[in-house]
Parts: sequence; structure tokens; C-alpha cells
Amino acid sequence: MGTSAEVPLSPELASHEDKARRDMGRVVREDAARRDNERDAEPSPELAARLAAPFLVLLALLLRYACSLHPYSGHAQPPMFGDYEAHRHWAEITVNLPARAWYAQGADNDLHYWGIDYPPLSAFLSWLVGTLAQRTHPQLVALHTSRGHESAPTKLLMRGSVLAVDLLVYFPAVLLLARARGGSGRVRALALAGLLLQPALWLVDHGHFQYNCASLGFALGAEALTLLASKGGGAQPCGSPAPLRLRALLPAAFLFCLALNFKQMSLYYAPAFFCHMLGLCLSRPTWRGRAGTVLALGLVVVGTFVLCWLPFLAGGAPAVRAVLSRLFPVQRGLYEDKVANVWCTLSVLPGLKLRANASASHALRLSLAAVLASLGLPAASMLRRPSERAFELGLVCCALSFFLFSFQVHEKHILLALAPASALLGEAPVLVGWLCAIGCFSMFPLLERDGLAIAYVGGLAVLCALVAAARALAPADRDTDRDADRGLSGENWLEGWLRAGARALPLLVSGSALGMGALHAAAALVRAPARYPDLHQYLFCAYACAHFCTAWLALQAWHACHLLGWRYGGECGGRHALRKKGN
Repeated sequence: MGTSAEVPLSPELASHEDKARRDMGRVVREDAARRDNERDAEPSPELAARLAAPFLVLLALLLRYACSLHPYSGHAQPPMFGDYEAHRHWAEITVNLPARAWYAQGADNDLHYWGIDYPPLSAFLSWLVGTLAQRTHPQLVALHTSRGHESAPTKLLMRGSVLAVDLLVYFPAVLLLARARGGSGRVRALALAGLLLQPALWLVDHGHFQYNCASLGFALGAEALTLLASKGGGAQPCGSPAPLRLRALLPAAFLFCLALNFKQMSLYYAPAFFCHMLGLCLSRPTWRGRAGTVLALGLVVVGTFVLCWLPFLAGGAPAVRAVLSRLFPVQRGLYEDKVANVWCTLSVLPGLKLRANASASHALRLSLAAVLASLGLPAASMLRRPSERAFELGLVCCALSFFLFSFQVHEKHILLALAPASALLGEAPVLVGWLCAIGCFSMFPLLERDGLAIAYVGGLAVLCALVAAARALAPADRDTDRDADRGLSGENWLEGWLRAGARALPLLVSGSALGMGALHAAAALVRAPARYPDLHQYLFCAYACAHFCTAWLALQAWHACHLLGWRYGGECGGRHALRKKGN
């Protein structure tokens, strides 16, 4: 067969083709250069996250300073004043008396007037503040004569001490936690924003006046190190435990012990830390490794407690008993004031006024049984299937269990549930914002009594702006959207309940906000009847308690799914991990 010969191009056509090829190459190069320039001009998400941290820290400091300009607890309200006077009095006692007399009734230490009721680390901090006051404002801590002392310079000293603790303990801890959680730079920046700007903490510490930033800082630092220990040597196959980083787990145990020794309410986190750490230890490949890790953790715990309690251990059994009797004051009753937990809410019903009708010992046993029952699912979930997400949600769930059912609960204890939840802002902005708003709402009667109503409104405005920014910046989860569109076919009832709640979330949050607004309007415009002077406060507590119970039930359901290996409990396959193994 013959072959057709190629027809050569004329010189004119060849010249036009070469020119077209050169023009096309130049256009491609120019387009690539333009895209490179645009990419260089826009910071990467990682760089944007690093640049966001200093801005968030400065904004957090500004909000705390603005809040500190408002009145504090008990301002000009003799004879007992409030928490500000309590911390001032502790500085007075610790700087003037030996350590063995700090928790004991005596001629110079009347325990009925704001006796110290926090663990040794809180007392040591009071001693540091008192030592500074002795050198700068000695009238603030003069024994006996300084009761109720209030002045602008001493207020500046006391407010400054809270800000210093915030900067030295809480801020480094949340910076570490935002980094340890991993994820994209944007998610880490949103986690940091939630932890720093969430208003409940700075309203209480820098408005009402307390040092919750210290105990929460130690606990969140322990959470960060525990997450680092859980990550081990990197990504592992689904279902395979990551190798344990003992170098991170031991400092985590140390920091959590510091949290326990600063405020005993840090016990709210103890089941989550214990079960998750024990689950990690049991996941080690050999019995020698498991026993060695448990022994190392035990030595750290015992050594830290001995170090913190050393001045009181030196005083013998009477000194230790004096401290313990102040830390767990059973005689003070089931709850303090009006608190949004189950026992206070039930007390509005006839025949269920447990604080008035039940003895302290019976109420203690009842609350202990309720707490232990409520901890069963999350504890089993974290122990049987330890994972980072189970641990993070376990901290929130355990804190809510204690807040709702335990003994001697204060309204400010909701901070223990809000702190670890705030780190999830980048992944669930509406849920986290809703929980933080309800937490602030539950404390409104306290904040209003302290003259912090304006600061409360400002805090909610900051929270709304934070949630709006998080919703705009948080990465979309298309898998979740697709799953939600499929409906509930083929799911078990628990998964279906969780999905239905997730789909109805915008409507539920809108209704919740309307309810809060209605209660605020009623409190401002409608006078409580003379027979029920505390009606509005009880309505606030009951409304908030219903929301906290809803959140607690959802977390219990999540841990049930996780324990059974169902969709909402898995860790593998993405952020929400909704699919069963093998699907």
C-alpha cells in the first residue's frame, strides 16, 4: 500500500503557527505569574491563624480591663460584702498568720467571716497578693482593722492580681490547647477566640471577682497535654490506638493536680481525666508498659499533692482535718442561692424542697448517687474507647453532670462546663455560642446584683459577634450536609434523634433566644408578687436548667453511640465521623 506524504507548510503559514505558539506560551506564563502574585498577596490560613493570636490576646485583655471598671461583688454592702472582700480577707489572714492557722478557728481567724474554703494553692496565691499589699498598701491587709476596706488604689491592686494570673496561667494554657487540638489554622484560631473571648469567665473573674482563670488554666493546660499524649506518633489506622506520649501525659497529670489543689471544683473534670488516661494506659501493647504508665501517673499525683499540702502535713492530722473540713462543708446545704441545676429547679414544686426537708446527710447521699449514675455512660465510653473527641466532650459532659446533680453547687460552677466547650467553637459555632449564652443567662441574677448588667449585655454582644464570625469562617462540612439530606432511613433511633436535633438547631436556638428575651423583659417590667419575691430568679434558673439538661442528654447520647461504635461516636473519617465501621 502506498503512503501519503506530508504536505510541507508554506513559509507564511509556518511563521503564523510559530507566532501563535509563542503568544499562547506568553499568555500561559503571564496567567501563572498573576496567580502566583495573588497567592503571595493573600496570607495562607496557617499564617492568618498565627497573625490572629496576638490580636485575640489584645482584644481579650481589653475586654477584661473594660469589665474590671464595673463594680465588684459586695461593693459597699456591709457587713459581709462579697467575694471581693473574701479574697481580700484571705490575703489578710495568710500574710499575718502561720500556715497551720489559715484554716482553723482562732482568735485572729473567725471562720464565720469569710474563712478560707479553697485548697492550699488558692491560699498560697492569697499569701502572694497579701505580701505585695503589705509593701504597697499595708492598710489592705492589716489584721482585724482592714475588714471591708475599699479604695481606688487597693481595687487596682486586687483587679491587677486577677489580670496577672490570667496572663500567666490561663492565656498560655489556651494558646497551647488551641495548638494541641490540631486541625486547620482557621479552626485553631477560632478555638483560641472561643477560649479567650467567651464572656462568662471574664464577667465572673474581672467583674464579680474571682480567680477561676487559675484553676481553669491548669485544667485546660492538662487537657492540651493529654491531647498531645493521645496523638502519639501521628495518624494511625482506624481502630488502632496511637502510641502514647508519656512525656506529655505525666505533665498533664501534674497540671490537673494543680487545678485540683487550687479549686476543689476541678473535681468536676476528674472522671474524664481518670477514665481517658486509664484508657490510654490500657491501650499500651504490653502489661509491663500498662503497669509502668499507671505507676508513673500515680507517683506524679501523690508527689504533687504532697508538695502542695506540705505545710499542713507538717502540722499533723489536726491541720489536715481543718483543711478538709473547709473544703467540703457538708453543713452548707445542697446548693447556694439560686442555681440553674436540678435540685434548685425541683424545689419550686411542692414536696420537693430537698434543701429544706432533707437532712444534709440524706441530700449528700442522694446527690452522690445521681452524679455517679450520670457519669456511667461517658466514663465507660472514654475508658473502653479512648479518643480525642470522646475526651473533649467527656470533659463537658462530666462537668454538666456535677453541675446538675452534685452537692453544694454555686451558679458560677457552670464555668467548668463552658471552658472546654469553648474550644469547639470552630467546629460547632452555633452550639457552643448557644451553651455560652445560656451559661451567662443563668448567672444574670448574680451579675445584676453585682451591678454588672451593662457588662452582661456587652458580653452577649461580643458572643453574638464571635459566633457570627465563626459561622462565616468555619470550614463547611459537606459530608454532614449530605447525611442530613438523606433523612433517618436505615439509622437506629438514637442516631436519628441526634440528626433530627442537629437539623432543627437553628429553629431551637431562635426559640431559646426569644425565651431569654421574654424573661428579661418580664423581669424588667413586671414586679414579682409579694408572696414570691424571688419568682424571676427561679424562672431564670429553671429555664437555664432545662437547656443544660438538653445539652447533657445530647452528650450522653453521643457517648452511647461512641461506646457502641455507631456513627455519631466514631473518630475516624473526618471531623464529625458519622459513618459506621465498614461503611
